[in-house]
Amino acid sequence: TGKTRVIANLVLQIYSHITSKKSNCKLPLKEKILLCAPSNAAIDSLVLRLMEIRKSLPSNQRFKLIRVGPPETIHRRVREIASQTLAAKEVGNTLDAENVKIDLRLLAAEETSLSYAIECARDENSRKRFTIELATNQEKKRNLESLMNDQGGNINSNHARAKLIREAETKVIQGAEIIATTLSSCYARKLIEAMGVHQSIRFSYCIVDEATQGIEQEVLLPLLHNITGIVLVGDPLQLAPTILSEVREIPLFCFFL
Repeated sequence: TGKTRVIANLVLQIYSHITSKKSNCKLPLKEKILLCAPSNAAIDSLVLRLMEIRKSLPSNQRFKLIRVGPPETIHRRVREIASQTLAAKEVGNTLDAENVKIDLRLLAAEETSLSYAIECARDENSRKRFTIELATNQEKKRNLESLMNDQGGNINSNHARAKLIREAETKVIQGAEIIATTLSSCYARKLIEAMGVHQSIRFSYCIVDEATQGIEQEVLLPLLHNITGIVLVGDPLQLAPTILSEVREIPLFCFFL
């Protein structure tokens, strides 16, 4: 959309500004850009646009973009740059219980999507294609479940590898230049640990897409990273925040004395 294009261009302008500052400093701060949105769909839409732009750039000008969040909630085309995916590649592809559980959740989500696609298929060829994909998906799922059962759920379940993945993910986050995540995850433990270890690493700017769809407290979360500047993008005439709390009648900002 036009809004996504504007945000992407804004990101590139900020990135260019940061990189120019680096070239003029002997000991530059490792400044990063934080991209947020209230939902996974919204942030992934922006990330997909940035991934397309990055592919069109010369290799020496491509920014380091990652997506932080549970892999099963991330768009399938974005998962390749998910921090957890990149960390697992760093450590290696040794099968462990945690990875199998993640794979099972991903397969379950894909199974639901394929079942819905079969129901909505407009022609027989599409229905057959989705049916074949669903059968393949279910076979993979059965094999993994069987493997888990055979091993009693303990496939190389050493805590050492899990620790290595966490450490690798911290390094992946620290090495990224643009980090995308949802508002609810922008102050998650993995980001706090990655950004808090080194005083020289910080978020200089944050852009929040679909800001009007988030409640006030949620939109203000990025400020906990001591961000220099924040840009809120949204349309107040569109969808308002969805609040499921039973105490929603209470004003969002309350001061108790």
